[in-house]
Amino acid sequence: MERELLFRGKKKVSGKWVVGSLVKMGPVGYVCYFILPDYASAFYDIEVDPDTIGQYTGLTDKNGVKIFEGDILAGSCGGKSTEYFEVWWSEASCGFVAGRGERMRPNMNQATVGRYEIAGNIHDGQEIL
Repeated sequence: MERELLFRGKKKVSGKWVVGSLVKMGPVGYVCYFILPDYASAFYDIEVDPDTIGQYTGLTDKNGVKIFEGDILAGSCGGKSTEYFEVWWSEASCGFVAGRGERMRPNMNQATVGRYEIAGNIHDGQEIL
């Protein structure tokens, strides 16, 4: 099965989120990042803030919403209080992980994240963490 490669980033002009293919263009030192939405042609790309770019993990939350790098997952296990985990790429694990401080969930798969939901992301909801 082929994994869907998608990226998300905030538009430089409006600050709104856009999802699609990531394009990096420009000479060294002047590189710009663009997202080419699936609904657009090659002549329609949107410049995004490189600090907000996150890749789709290939997983969805309990509501079926796609989980991207930089998202914050919320949920509780066994009646405990709500826990929050940030999603990021880990070179050491060679995959996406979710964690907060020393607490880390290195084996992200649909079974482990399927009971959580996206509560925000590190760019729009840092106060959650």
